[in-house]
Amino acid sequence: TVAAVKALHPYGVMLATGGTPIVPRVPGVDGGNVYAYTQVLDGSVRLSGKRIAVIGGGVTGLETAEFLCADNQVTVVEMLDDVGTALYDSAKAVLLKRLTDAGTAILTGQTLTAIAADTVTLAATGTEEASTLDADAVVLALGVRPNQDGLPAFEEAFDKVTRIGDCGACGTIAEALREGNDKAFVF
Repeated sequence: TVAAVKALHPYGVMLATGGTPIVPRVPGVDGGNVYAYTQVLDGSVRLSGKRIAVIGGGVTGLETAEFLCADNQVTVVEMLDDVGTALYDSAKAVLLKRLTDAGTAILTGQTLTAIAADTVTLAATGTEEASTLDADAVVLALGVRPNQDGLPAFEEAFDKVTRIGDCGACGTIAEALREGNDKAFVF
């Protein structure tokens, strides 16, 4: 809280409040079979023997799919024409091979339009041609938005406030660490 930080009498504040998962506005997104990737990766939700649609083919989506593919039938759905674009080519190749070897399907150029109890409805990017995919569970891995809750209060209470990590601009852990180091050095 602002009061707790004020009690420390800091020279300045580096705000690192992270990001919040993006949730698309589509019918069925609030269903009991829809989960955030964070719930899967932190172990609060365990999925086994399911047909799972992982929505989002970025780094987080691919890593979540790899985590799930050991005992589930997983399909990654990505709206772009390629997956894992932020990965180094060598790391991407290894990850995609693991996913392929585990039987994971990857659908690119597809946008999520609706979620039901046992299917998801997709639309082809560009043509809007609809299709369905069988899925008992849906895991959302669409990235994050900066969490700037409390930012105005901190900026009002302190002269020197800087945002780092996903609080400022969403990225990878490596980018957040580099940014934190760079901004601390200049601070």
